[in-house]
Amino acid sequence: MSAPVIISVTPPDLATDIVLGMPITVVFDQAIDTTTINEATFALMGPGQTAVLDPFREILTDPTPDTGREYITGLFAFPDSNSFIFTPARPLRPTVTYTCLLAGADSPLATSVVKNVGGESLATSYQWSFTTGTLNQAVPPVTSPIPLAVTRLDPASIRVTPRLLSGNDLSQQIRVRSYLGMPVVSLTA
Repeated sequence: MSAPVIISVTPPDLATDIVLGMPITVVFDQAIDTTTINEATFALMGPGQTAVLDPFREILTDPTPDTGREYITGLFAFPDSNSFIFTPARPLRPTVTYTCLLAGADSPLATSVVKNVGGESLATSYQWSFTTGTLNQAVPPVTSPIPLAVTRLDPASIRVTPRLLSGNDLSQQIRVRSYLGMPVVSLTA
């Protein structure tokens, strides 16, 4: 066996407008030892703030915080032997650039590295970045959620009734019903 090689990463390097809830996926050219994929060999980092104060800053009324790195924890899943999915433990922030790093044999600071099932290490560390998009909930849908056949109804024949709540389900769903023989349409908001 040869050293493992990364075939693809999602989100891709330098991608922008990435959906906030998208997990990170890494695909290798061969089977990987899943015990070597953990928070010691993979890091998701974003900008963070540290509270390092020197004696001068302690006397200021409004000191400027230092910007540092925030390491984001999460869960690893292995859909097959050649890939893994990392899901952050908390949502990523909008319009922020995040960096991912996989530790290879060339990393002087790594205590462990990614290896294949034969025990061969990832030869070089791999780093890539992506930027999340904005969360704009005011954008209208591209197409109408109401089927074309329903748009020909007489407004006087339509009744709108809220759906009864079921358990902890707080989704806002209404049913539009025509009393002229048209089918029921459910809309969820």
